Order: sequence, then structure tokens, then C-alpha cells
Amino acid sequence: MNDKQWIDQSQPQTLYLACMLLYMNLVFTILFNTGQLLSILGIFVVIGGAVGAYFIANEKKWGYFLAIGASATRVALYVLLYLSVRDTISGPNNLMFLITMAFPVLTVVLLLHKMSRDYVKIWFR
Repeated sequence: MNDKQWIDQSQPQTLYLACMLLYMNLVFTILFNTGQLLSILGIFVVIGGAVGAYFIANEKKWGYFLAIGASATRVALYVLLYLSVRDTISGPNNLMFLITMAFPVLTVVLLLHKMSRDYVKIWFR
């Protein structure tokens, strides 16, 4: 029997939800924003996040750190993008940007939550 899994529901809800968000990022990028996959940094952020989620589900410590790195890089890229175009966007577009920014920030927060860190410290190899 194969003991590898894509999602581990026995993990804390913070890690479980972070994995779901990382997988959703991959799917939505493939469906709606394939241009992001044309750059090396885009590939790291999207594929690295999904690979990190897979290895989080299989309790590998390096997968956890990969997911944090990919998610934090994604947040940093969004912040740099916002700083470069903030003078050209208006109210509704500004709100749309903040909504778009919510999911990467939420992923980082879930991964760095105390419950996630404690579980990784105890159970991951």
C-alpha cells in the first residue's frame, strides 16, 4: 500500500488549510494566469508552493520550509508590484488588489502560526 498522500486531515487545521491554499494557487495559476509560469520566479512560487504542500502532507520538514519560502516570495512580489503601480490604480482596482493579496498573506500566516510551528517541530522529519 502506498502511504503517500496529497492532504493529511489529521494535521492541525492551520497546516491543512495552508496546503489547500497552496494547491488552489497552482490550479488557479494554471487556469487563469499561465503567464506567471513563464518566469523562473513564477515557477518557484507556484510549483514550489504545491511541492511544499505535498511534502507537508507527508510530514517532511524541508517541504514546510519550501512552502514558507514560496509563499513569502509571492507576498513580496505582490508588494513590489503594488509599490510600482500604486499611483496608477484607483479605488476599485485598489480594493481588487487587496482582495488578491489576502490569499498569499493568509497562506503565510497559516504556515507561521504557532500551532503549525509546534506540530512541525514535534512530528516532522
